[in-house]
Amino acid sequence: MKFINYTNDGRVVVQHAALILSKLDETDTLELHTMDNAIILLKKDMTLVKTRDVLQGMVRLARSMTLDALCNSDAEDKTPLVDESVDDEYEDTITIPVPLEAFGDAGLLGKDLHIQVIDGAVVITEDTMMTKDHEYLYPYSAQEAKKRNQLSMWRESYHVNVACRNAIEETIRQNFDGMHLKKDCLEPVLAEYGYKRTEWVLATTLQELSWDGRFSRANKQWAARRYIPQDERHNAEITVRSHPAILDGFVDLYREAYQKLGLFGSEHCVGDRAEQDYIGKVLVLSPDTLKESCWSQENQLWYAHDGFGCSPHAIGRSVRCTCLSDGEMTRWNRDEFVGVLDEKFLPDWAKESLSQFQQEEAAESPGMNNQSM
Repeated sequence: MKFINYTNDGRVVVQHAALILSKLDETDTLELHTMDNAIILLKKDMTLVKTRDVLQGMVRLARSMTLDALCNSDAEDKTPLVDESVDDEYEDTITIPVPLEAFGDAGLLGKDLHIQVIDGAVVITEDTMMTKDHEYLYPYSAQEAKKRNQLSMWRESYHVNVACRNAIEETIRQNFDGMHLKKDCLEPVLAEYGYKRTEWVLATTLQELSWDGRFSRANKQWAARRYIPQDERHNAEITVRSHPAILDGFVDLYREAYQKLGLFGSEHCVGDRAEQDYIGKVLVLSPDTLKESCWSQENQLWYAHDGFGCSPHAIGRSVRCTCLSDGEMTRWNRDEFVGVLDEKFLPDWAKESLSQFQQEEAAESPGMNNQSM
């Protein structure tokens, strides 16, 4: 079970199961404390006895972390296990949002996270056993960031965008011989800045220069399908200044490289996502939701069980689902899915998993009906 998830709308949510285990589930107000590489959620106005219990838990946690560090251990996760039924009971009331800026203050923004639950507290730290990823790409404009009180996060991401633009210009300058652009010139840019940011800068550039006829129609259409927030001044500042005809070839190289990843997208889905019911369907998780280190078809395909988010018009957005590749059950928000996968694109390995889920649900249905009679 995942105790914490990033969402696409600038939030990080802690699952209610973590609050139950730490005995914070009946607390109306929580205090949030940030420190280097950690966030701690505590009850507000604790009694002396409760404070003592929390401190004792912190000491045990500190000892455990110290032993792990000294032994350089890959030991099993210290997070206590929880029965999935605990999660089911709370449906769409099971998460609490943690301000994204708190993760920025703690140096945890965009990193893989690990939760430790102790009596009276929830401690969030970086999961150092996970693969490192690229810098966090902030998805909103400077104006929107100001409204959200997230200007520091926007500014940090913007500076990396500018650096990515500079890297693209430099690699084009070094790898264009006057006639041809070297095929491998894209690799160092992707290694340093990743697919998401490289695409962001290239799509921004083509949208800003949509009037320029030296870009191919296919590349203009590709860029137009990418959401880039309106920000006239700052978008202009990350626009690549290389010769458009050469840059068009660089965009071709990027699109070819992304295509080779074999990820699912909207072109692999059927129906109108805005009107579809997701229950019992195979859903495609958006690559934008996943870290690039987790990009694969195996991590994209999820079988939807239930949740208010399965209904297109419900207020709740949570979808309880199971990963077809490894059987992990968790919840994602409805808007984190691209849509319902077209059956003709379902891989053989996923067909076996899907058949198993459908058989299990069919076997459970008669029992449920008998209980209700």
